[in-house]
Amino acid sequence: MRLKRLIQISSSCALIAGLTALTLRGDATTQPAESSPPAAHISPDARAMLDKIHDSYAKLTTLDLAGNVSVAFDGGGQQRNDRAEFTAAFRSPNKFRHDMKDEATIVSTGEKLYTFLARQNVYVTDAAPKSRADALPDQVASLLMDQDPSLALALSANASDLLTANASDVSLGEEKKVGGISYPSLKVVQEDEDETLLIDPKTNLVHSVQHDLTRSMKRQGVPNVKVALVTVDYTQAPGDAPPQSVSFDWTPPADAKPFTPAPQQADAGAPPAAAQLEGKPAPAFTLNLLDGKSVSLSDLKGSVVVLDFWATWCGPCREGLPHIDKIAKDRAADGVKVFAIDLQEDAAQVKPFVQQMNLTLPVLLDSDGATAQKYKAEAIPETVIIDKNGAVQKVIVGLVPDEEKVVNDQIDSALKAK
Repeated sequence: MRLKRLIQISSSCALIAGLTALTLRGDATTQPAESSPPAAHISPDARAMLDKIHDSYAKLTTLDLAGNVSVAFDGGGQQRNDRAEFTAAFRSPNKFRHDMKDEATIVSTGEKLYTFLARQNVYVTDAAPKSRADALPDQVASLLMDQDPSLALALSANASDLLTANASDVSLGEEKKVGGISYPSLKVVQEDEDETLLIDPKTNLVHSVQHDLTRSMKRQGVPNVKVALVTVDYTQAPGDAPPQSVSFDWTPPADAKPFTPAPQQADAGAPPAAAQLEGKPAPAFTLNLLDGKSVSLSDLKGSVVVLDFWATWCGPCREGLPHIDKIAKDRAADGVKVFAIDLQEDAAQVKPFVQQMNLTLPVLLDSDGATAQKYKAEAIPETVIIDKNGAVQKVIVGLVPDEEKVVNDQIDSALKAK
């Protein structure tokens, strides 16, 4: 699952909005791997539980749910406890609805599938799946698994396979008592997180999912991680009440706009379009820093300039930013100006991320993506080195080995140019 973005992106309930928005953009972690991971080791008792879960979800013709997603984080000098509520419903064969309050709505009318992000006031339209045999669009499947896994499992062709996707080990955990009821648990180990699922003993449906992202946060360099938990709790389970009257009719608000995808991460097999800029004058821009002050490229002429295009949702960007930040510190004495240019996100999303990553380099906001288009940043991260005369010396697309050395070598060359 991809709930680590809840912790990485933003604060307050806006972090839920950040999750939904970034899911639509196609984070690298949501894309299929080039080769299938090894099959998970599943203990016999866990397999028996998974079979029960699969059978229960496969038999569902109606589903009414309510719950919440909560985040508890203590690390990198930050503490957060956030919570957002949701409701959901499913009617066989292909009508369903998920509403997270003030954040996201996903509705299948039976003909069309809408994903609406309230804070951004944007929506995506797809064809509705005809049945469980039809896979949901990747961004919808990912968002539902993050926010409403029980609904996602009800819509899947195979709930057991969905629960164990990308897992290395699945075992039966200790029972946990909640409200006087003992719930059996499943432990699912993945590369960057550990999941604990509580299963309703009467229905064999998911009662809660807790994601421990401590390992992922430490791997990304977040210091002093004490707690990194994302929990989905269902407060209303199937059978708690008669089936509700739910409207599956939905149309986008009159002022909402269709979603325009942001640039995707680099495809190693594709030649970068941005290479066409090399040897030509760097495109002019004026952008705002996080504090609201503006920076224009024209004001930097005479200095070697490094621009790093990135976004909080981009995994390779997150991995590379500390290297760019170190370059900014190391080369400041040489008069080199280094800027990280964030794509199509606002300060409320970017500031907590920058603080959490302990970044010190100046961050510019390309809120409408216009500067990224000028620099042909069709794949990110993209690092641009501009010489003292204002010409593009080199464009580096993607996260490359020995990034610091590669960029520093280009800076040395640009500093020597006449």
